[in-house]
Amino acid sequence: MLLANILLFFNITVSVLLVIVILLQRASSGLGALGGGGSSAAFSSASAGNALTKATKYLAIMFLGSCLWLAVELGGKGRHTSIVDQTVESVIPVEQAAEDAALPTVPMTLPEAEGSNVAE
Repeated sequence: MLLANILLFFNITVSVLLVIVILLQRASSGLGALGGGGSSAAFSSASAGNALTKATKYLAIMFLGSCLWLAVELGGKGRHTSIVDQTVESVIPVEQAAEDAALPTVPMTLPEAEGSNVAE
């Protein structure tokens, strides 16, 4: 379980870094142009854009790899029976349900409480 917690922490860290690197990229074309990025972008040189593109690629590979590794690590550690099987096992027999329905569950008369603080 320790390995799963470490993988989960790694996965969350990589996903946050991936979002930050994607947001730092220059909005020059495509849907990134909707953000208002023009010629005065923060990273205007081609080398900075190229480094961010490489960082995005490597972070995406690490993110997908950690997701798959986490899925394999936690696979099969959940519920092994279906909800339908659990429901069928917990059903009360019909005869027992009929007997229980015939018995009153609430007393017909409430007992008088001695020494109650009710104002009369």
